Amino acid sequence: MRLDENLIILCATLHKNSTMKTVILAFTISLLFTGAQAQITLEKSYNQNLNMQVIKLENEGYKYIGFDSSKSKVHFYNTDHSLWKDIPINPPAGYTVFPIFNFAASEHLFNSDDKVEILITFSASVLGSNYYKLVLLDENGTLIQTFDDCYYGFPVKINSSWKLLVTNADYYTVGGNGALHTYSSVYSLPGQYISQLKVPQSGREGNTSLYPNPLSEQATLHYNLPSGINQAKANIFNSNGALIRTYNITNQFSELLIQRGDLPAGIYTYSVTTVGYSSSSSSFVIQ
Repeated sequence: MRLDENLIILCATLHKNSTMKTVILAFTISLLFTGAQAQITLEKSYNQNLNMQVIKLENEGYKYIGFDSSKSKVHFYNTDHSLWKDIPINPPAGYTVFPIFNFAASEHLFNSDDKVEILITFSASVLGSNYYKLVLLDENGTLIQTFDDCYYGFPVKINSSWKLLVTNADYYTVGGNGALHTYSSVYSLPGQYISQLKVPQSGREGNTSLYPNPLSEQATLHYNLPSGINQAKANIFNSNGALIRTYNITNQFSELLIQRGDLPAGIYTYSVTTVGYSSSSSSFVIQ
């Protein structure tokens, strides 16, 4: 074969390899561009006035749950958003569902049957003072137990048994003015296992806690932002759900000192939020 023929074959081979590299590079760039253009898509809109959250039941797994004030029912939805179950809610006379706190739902924790039981907080306002009841219902809406003067309760596991920690709140009259009185109670639970409730533990990624609670002058918010999140906001809401304070926090620290200042006595909630992350709401009391 002559030299000029060898050169022609070599040039053709180089051109072919160069073309293949160009195609591969163009395909890679296309994939990167497509990934960069991925969007968050709406999966489902719930038209009812629902304060939605996600729970995990022992037998039935994950469910969306929310209270529908127009029908006075708690709706349970499957993960495909189909309706799974309704629990009718009959508030005590003069009371309405207090939507700020999370529902506690379980199949086996509060008794030994396979029915769903749910803890719900109710509130009533009388002459500017708020009163609370914590009520345990089964899936038929049947009343199992009422905890008077209680506004929040959550289960915790201690050794091999489960307890219900309840925060009590009532008002008493001092010189003609109402004053908030708070204390806590511990109840033994007959069943085992609940999966969706989280006891705040600031040492675990993404969790928060506040101490002391109740507070009189100041408290420390302990937080641990998830990996990859450098900045967030700590928000405080009053008992009506209105945002009243916002603090900027970073992953350089894990504590935030909160001063009471001019905040009146009452029940508040706090949460830590940023783009792509939101902690569960927790409550605290100023007395």
